[in-house]
Amino acid sequence: MSKTTDKNNAPDEKKEEAPPAPKEAAESAVEATEAPQKKAEPASPPPSPPSRAPLLLSIIAILGLIGGLAAGYHYLQVSQLSMGQVSEVVNRTEEAWKKLQARLEKEQAELQARVEKQQADLQARIEKDEADLLARVEKDQADLLTRLEKEQMRLQTRLEEGISKVEAGYRAIEEQRSMVAAQKAGFENQKRLLEEQRIALQQREKEMRKELEAVHRRIGRSGSQWIASEAEYLISVANHRLRLERDIRTALAALQEADARLQATNDPIWTPVREALSAEMIELGTLAKLDITGKSAAIANLIKRVGGLKLAKAKPLTVMGKEWDRGQEKFSAKKAVGETLTGFAAIWHKGWEGFEALLEKGWEGFKSMVVIRRRDEPVTAMLPPEQRYFVYQNLRLQLEAARIALLRADPDLYSSSLATTERWIKEFIVQDDPATQTMLEEITALKKVDVRPALPDISGSLRLLRERMKTIGAESIAP
Repeated sequence: MSKTTDKNNAPDEKKEEAPPAPKEAAESAVEATEAPQKKAEPASPPPSPPSRAPLLLSIIAILGLIGGLAAGYHYLQVSQLSMGQVSEVVNRTEEAWKKLQARLEKEQAELQARVEKQQADLQARIEKDEADLLARVEKDQADLLTRLEKEQMRLQTRLEEGISKVEAGYRAIEEQRSMVAAQKAGFENQKRLLEEQRIALQQREKEMRKELEAVHRRIGRSGSQWIASEAEYLISVANHRLRLERDIRTALAALQEADARLQATNDPIWTPVREALSAEMIELGTLAKLDITGKSAAIANLIKRVGGLKLAKAKPLTVMGKEWDRGQEKFSAKKAVGETLTGFAAIWHKGWEGFEALLEKGWEGFKSMVVIRRRDEPVTAMLPPEQRYFVYQNLRLQLEAARIALLRADPDLYSSSLATTERWIKEFIVQDDPATQTMLEEITALKKVDVRPALPDISGSLRLLRERMKTIGAESIAP
């Protein structure tokens, strides 16, 4: 019996030693659940969104506990535990489960409190940041509005100043246009008077030729001396027109007429005089090739084409140079009255004095309309370059000044006006436009024109003629 009892007790002892395995498994599960909780408790959560890690660990621990229970149950079945031992294990498991559940509820309550606190702190920080941001936005809006108001006032002031300058420039342009129109009317009137005077002189010349022919018929062979006197007078007129009035064409015509007079005598005594006349006529013919009318028409064509130029970007218009105000001497000096003349010479001289008086009156009338001043200091362009009309008008005025200088044989004004026009075109007009290139080429060609060439000395033929006239005893009719 003892052996049997011992045998029966041996398995019981083994059975009593085996059950602690589920208990230990449950306690290890509880400790595994508490371990992350103890590790998580000391660390204070940062002010960040709530974390669900403890809850997940608790669920994992519960699942582990359930697995341990299943393993213990399986172990009990395998080991054929007694009901009492199973009941004890179950009680211990229930106690462990209750403790675990209590700890989970406590942990969940603490976690929920921390989450609510963090949410409250986060909401407070968000509200504070929103308030600060709103204050900064309102301040920035106020500053921007202040800057916009200042900029608007500055632009308004600049606009008013620009309008004032444009109006002043427009008034100045209107005054210049009026002055140019008055000058043009004066020129037209002067041209008409000169044309009338020229027609009257031509008529007078025809009458004098008829009278001269009648005199020739009356004096017969001795008319050679009268023809020499006519030639002397014509050469004197040529010298006068060339020296005092720079009238190259009239001087050349007078020399040609004097040569024709001497040729009509068929007298070899006048051969040296005619040779001198031929050389002087060749020199004057070279100067007479300057087509003033054609050059003036070319400048007028440039004035018409100014409006077709393309204006470049606006830049500040500042011009340094001599101003278009220059001094001018008197148009001509009165011709010294020589000896008292008689006959044909007196008639011719009287007609010439009438022509001179008419020219003098015309010149005095022109001077009363135009005042020309001389300045050497820099001058600023009258108008701003951003106004297309004003730039075009300035170019037209400079070209018109060059045309007037060409007609008056004023090389300084002619060169400065063309140079100013060329400089303004290069500064304010589009350069790659074909119309611009063509106009610049024409202006360059016009700048090469010598509007006041040096005049030759044509007094040699007059001296030779007077010397020959003394040898034949002819009386000179000119001083």
